[in-house]
Amino acid sequence: MKNFIVKNIKGIFAICMILIVGLTINCSIDLLGLAHGAESLAVMPMIGFAARDRAIFNFAKSKYPGYNPAPSFLRVEATLNTNNTYSFRFQNVDTVGKTERKLDRNDVFLMSNIALLLSAQNSTTIGTEILQSYPNALIFTGNSGADATSLETIYAGKTQLKIADRIELEAFPNLYFRNVPTLQKRALTASVEGAIADSSFNVKDCMYELPSLIDLQGSDDATLTVDFPALTGTALTPGSNVSYRLVFFATGFLIKGAAAR
Repeated sequence: MKNFIVKNIKGIFAICMILIVGLTINCSIDLLGLAHGAESLAVMPMIGFAARDRAIFNFAKSKYPGYNPAPSFLRVEATLNTNNTYSFRFQNVDTVGKTERKLDRNDVFLMSNIALLLSAQNSTTIGTEILQSYPNALIFTGNSGADATSLETIYAGKTQLKIADRIELEAFPNLYFRNVPTLQKRALTASVEGAIADSSFNVKDCMYELPSLIDLQGSDDATLTVDFPALTGTALTPGSNVSYRLVFFATGFLIKGAAAR
């Protein structure tokens, strides 16, 4: 009887080990999005930038065979004024600002991470401005710093991305994009140990990882719309040669020529 029990326990243990190993392998496959075919990679796991980018790269290679996906970004901007609705287009046929990057008609962009940022751009030194993930009063100094308070209204709004007749983002909360770094730009005062020239800005801290990739074709009729309640207080007064900019920044993979295949 004792030997029978021991043999059965060993048998049950062996079966359990097989099940555990099988479950572990299956979970590893699912982590990379391979369990249900390559198309399931369009819904990406949150596994960190490096591993996620590798998975997206492999998906792009399988979806667009013969093409070479490359890490890239899109950047579109608008000057903030008294309006509370701003529309952006991604096609390169539209006017492209010096700090913008848009999409050529024959190309494809697989969008995986997005951010909505701010900048105070001086027309005499375009490109030197540091992107901001929140309205720091030492950057947005108009109206004795009151402009910074007005700009907080942006985060009470929402973002929509429409591509042709499909909605990729609907009433996405702008609040997700507000990120105050641990170290913020600050002036030297009697109550502060030292001045900090610039905030500890890291764009990766400000990026929202999309749960599914957005396949943006250069020939698509795509419009991004950001709206929010009317700005509070007086009109924005950024100062001489300066404009406050609303910046939509997206990272992902660019596949050159794939839209024309």
